[in-house]
Amino acid sequence: MQKRLFIILLLLFHLGQGYAVLSLSMSNLNITNGLSNNYVKDVAQDRQGFIWIATEAGLNRFDGCQFTRYTSTNSELKTDAINNVSSK
Repeated sequence: MQKRLFIILLLLFHLGQGYAVLSLSMSNLNITNGLSNNYVKDVAQDRQGFIWIATEAGLNRFDGCQFTRYTSTNSELKTDAINNVSSK
């Protein structure tokens, strides 16, 4: 019985491989790409889809293509060391 179940599951898995094609790509985002610092403290996504990244060198907003940096010199942040972000 167990052997028969194993063969059925194996056949279903093999047949299902042709239908389930999943393509994933990953890339590293760092200071070379525009991130203010490689030491990330927190990450959150807002309702518009922006990714907010807190680092020791400022707050970063990523739109999927490029970063916008917010620091104490170009915004109302009191410090560049940001420990967390909230998507609420």
